[in-house]
Amino acid sequence: MNAVQKPEREVSMDSGPTSVVVFLIAVAAYLVIGQFIDVAVAAESTAIQHTVEALSFFGLSAIGIAFLYVDSADATDIGLSRRFVIPGVRGFLLVWVGLNVIGMGLAIVSNNPWGLNVLAPVAVGSLATTASYAFIEELVFRGYLQGKVRSVLGAESTLSRGVAIGIAGILFGFAHIPRIIVEGGYISGTSVAGTLLVLSLSGVGFGVLYELTENLYFVGLLHALGNSWPLLVDGFAWGGPVQIAFFVTIGVVYFSVTGVYRRFTAESRVTPNVRVGSRGERAS
Repeated sequence: MNAVQKPEREVSMDSGPTSVVVFLIAVAAYLVIGQFIDVAVAAESTAIQHTVEALSFFGLSAIGIAFLYVDSADATDIGLSRRFVIPGVRGFLLVWVGLNVIGMGLAIVSNNPWGLNVLAPVAVGSLATTASYAFIEELVFRGYLQGKVRSVLGAESTLSRGVAIGIAGILFGFAHIPRIIVEGGYISGTSVAGTLLVLSLSGVGFGVLYELTENLYFVGLLHALGNSWPLLVDGFAWGGPVQIAFFVTIGVVYFSVTGVYRRFTAESRVTPNVRVGSRGERAS
C-alpha cells in the first residue's frame, strides 16, 4: 500500500543571483536617500514627518513587490495568500495570550503591576501603522530576500536555509544604519553597535520563525508585537531575575506556538514543505 504523499508547497522564485544583487543595491540606495529626506523634514510638523515616513515604507514595499514579480514569485510562495491568514492570526493570538498569562503570573509573584492600566496608551491608528511597517519589512527581508537567497543556494539544503536566515537577518539590521547614524542609536540606553546587534539578532529570530512556518502573516504580526508590546504586563521595566524570566518566556512562547503551528498544519498546503521549481515546471 502506497504512503499518502503530503501536500507540498512549491517555490517558483527564480534561482538566478543577478536580481538579488540589484535588489540589495536598490534597497541600500533607497534607504540612504530616504534618510536625507527624513533629515530635510525634521523641522516640519509631526503630520508631515509621519506622512513622509509612511510614503518611505510604502516605497520600500513597492521595491519588494517589484522584485518578487521579476523573479516570478507569487503570494503563496512567500506565505501571503489568503489561506495563510487564519493560521497566522491564530498563531499570533496564542502567542499574545501565552505572553500575558505567564507574564501576569511573573508579575504577581514579583509584586510588579499588571492589568489593563499597564497597556501603553497607544492609539489604534498608531498600532495599525506599526503593524503595517512591520509587515513591509517582513515582506522585503523575509518574503523576498530570505526566500531569494535560499532559492539561489538551493531550497532543499539545510545549510542554504541557515545561510539565507543569517544574510536576511544581518542585512535587516544593517538596513537601519542610516537612521542609526543620524539618531545615534535609538534603543534607549544602548550604543549604536548594541542597537545594530539587537536588530540583527531579532532579524535572525524572525527568519527562523519564518523558515519554520513559511507564514508571513504570523511573522509579520509577531514583528508588530515586538515593535509595540501591547501586553497586560511590562516585563521590560522589571529588574533582576524576573526580567530575565520574562525574556525567556518570550522565546519559549514564540517557539512553542511555532511548534504547535507546524503540528496542526502538517497535512495542509500551509505546511513549509518546499522545493524550488520554475513556474513552467509547476504548470507541467
